[in-house]
Amino acid sequence: MDALGTHAQFDPATPMAILWLLSGYNVELRGKRVLLVGRGKLVGAPLERMLQSSGIDVHVADRSTPD
Repeated sequence: MDALGTHAQFDPATPMAILWLLSGYNVELRGKRVLLVGRGKLVGAPLERMLQSSGIDVHVADRSTPD
């Protein structure tokens, strides 16, 4: 079982690593607007969900985003 299915029991590894690194460098995201570039299945979409569930203001830029 992996962390990518709809009923995953684990958090996806790459988004967790990103959050771990941000935490390790004492980067505080609360009260800030966060822009993710891309909403891919492996990193962008899971990271967006994880940040939103933590109350972070998340925006996503992708191919459909105008300049």
